[in-house]
Amino acid sequence: MDPQGIKRRLAYNFENLIKLFDVMVDERLELNGPENSRDSTSTAADVLDELLKLVNTNEIDKSHIQHMFVDLFGAGTDTSSSTVEWAMSEILRKPATILVKAKAELDQVIGKGKILEEGGIAPKELNMEDKFGLTLAKLHPLRVTATSVVL
Repeated sequence: MDPQGIKRRLAYNFENLIKLFDVMVDERLELNGPENSRDSTSTAADVLDELLKLVNTNEIDKSHIQHMFVDLFGAGTDTSSSTVEWAMSEILRKPATILVKAKAELDQVIGKGKILEEGGIAPKELNMEDKFGLTLAKLHPLRVTATSVVL
């Protein structure tokens, strides 16, 4: 049951994305074909070229490339919004600790009780990404992943 048509639209868009990547792979295969081989020294190989080398050695097939690019595309578009959403949820989850630390960091740069006006502080002095990011990084340090995937 899909009353809002979300699954239907997702399947349609997924198919279109696969078709787009299929066209890209076919164009690259045509460009790199035996009669149109590129000089390897004139053009740097990209990810697609390296994956196509694996296709030629039968380690993966074209569908693997398509799905890998779908994953990369999704990861690239979702990362920034997810990070901002996560940071805001952390602020709301622990307002006493995070906001107090962020306010202390701002007071250190701006000065306690001073009003910040446009152009009053150089952007390098007030880099909120660095200041606030440090607070969040201290709460949630990067960890090594527990599993790995072999293609």
